Amino acid sequence: MTTGASSTKVQYDLRAAKQVERRMLIDAFQILAVGGFPIRDYEYCGMGAIYFVDFAMLHRHLGMEHLFSAEEDKGSYKRAAFNCPYSSVKVENVTIGDLVKRRPTGKDRIVWLDFDQVMGAAHLEDIRQTTSLLSPGSILLVTLDAEWPESAESVVGVKEYYQSVADTFAASLPVDWYHRSEVHRACASIILQTVESGLNGSGLHFERLFYFTYADGHLMVSVGGMICDDDCRKRLRLTGIHRSPYVRTDWQAAPCHIEVPKLTRKERMYLDGHMPAGESFRPEPFDLPEQDLRHYKEIYRFMPSYGELYL
Repeated sequence: MTTGASSTKVQYDLRAAKQVERRMLIDAFQILAVGGFPIRDYEYCGMGAIYFVDFAMLHRHLGMEHLFSAEEDKGSYKRAAFNCPYSSVKVENVTIGDLVKRRPTGKDRIVWLDFDQVMGAAHLEDIRQTTSLLSPGSILLVTLDAEWPESAESVVGVKEYYQSVADTFAASLPVDWYHRSEVHRACASIILQTVESGLNGSGLHFERLFYFTYADGHLMVSVGGMICDDDCRKRLRLTGIHRSPYVRTDWQAAPCHIEVPKLTRKERMYLDGHMPAGESFRPEPFDLPEQDLRHYKEIYRFMPSYGELYL
């Protein structure tokens, strides 16, 4: 496995949409913890770059102490190691796939393959091999750039690119899914099929929980869920996590699209004072586009404060 953390991913880490995604995930992990999954004791394997925002949130909000970050680039490794926020975070100069491979088998873990590139064959190999190493109760998250590859100039070219990367997984998808506005559907489907192939013959299955899209410079897509045996699946359903508004269990469902409206601090304070709000609510003191109001109603609980944008 050759794909790893890129230092360029830091450009996304200070964006509000990414922070909302992280907060939704933290909320989900808290629900799982209350429901009997010992999230606090899980290992976390991710790609912290130099900001380690997800690592800091997992430690602060969930008490997780077994945190491992992959930094593939030798030139960035020393800086990444220096910027570790806590002694419990360990940085290794390896790919994310090799980091997971090195960890002991049978351990419950959360793994976030947080790539900032368009899907490539090496990404899929990381996904497939990582999946094969995870035990029941473990959580896998995959994030990829869902824009057209630079080499493609048409829908046909995009489909040819993904077929060259994902072979039969991509060939079976509708051509419409390769339009600019729909590529995230192709990416999500290929990710899910790759996860299933990693579980082939294990007797385990993947319970999808997350399907996010958001634009942080580029359109990004995140797919995630839990590796389950029959007992784990029953326990998962008893947690009630499926009732969370950001959860997507249906493989054909539309994504939870994270759109962060541009608001002043005063506007946010006013809106927060009226949340949760029904369909009829309108902010009387100022004009706000209906679409922005709708988006805010959906994500206000997960919006970071201004200071947290620079965590």
